[in-house]
Amino acid sequence: MTAGGVELKTGDALLYRGEGLVSRLIRLKTGAAVDHVEIYIGNGMTVAARKRNGARIYRAIDDGPPRVLRPTVPVDIHSAMQWFGRCADGQDYDAFEVFTNMPSSGKWSCGELAVRWYQAGGLGLMSNATAPGAFLRSPLFQEIRPCSHETTN
Repeated sequence: MTAGGVELKTGDALLYRGEGLVSRLIRLKTGAAVDHVEIYIGNGMTVAARKRNGARIYRAIDDGPPRVLRPTVPVDIHSAMQWFGRCADGQDYDAFEVFTNMPSSGKWSCGELAVRWYQAGGLGLMSNATAPGAFLRSPLFQEIRPCSHETTN
């Protein structure tokens, strides 16, 4: 699957910029250009926490190209998915954790879910950096930009 001209790989973080009120408030609070993160797990699917249905496996969002971040070290996808199945799948959504910095028991913001998923997969992310924009500043991720196929004469 490609997104924004980038061939996605399992474990990529997909960062989005929404247009709703909560999206704008998250960007204002965090000072970041993005407000939502999902993890690509292959076959067009992502692990994510979304407003209506909470933490689940979803079809990847196709509403505008995401920014694609690739982990710079290997992630144990199997362990991360085992953790997700045991601890997060089906839990409710909580966007307000971004504003309070206090996770809700049994509820997940998209960033908190992504941080915990990557931690379960062996990535040493900081637990207190759960806003989606924090992924852009992490040395454990590299932004993948589309390749240009232009030729010059």
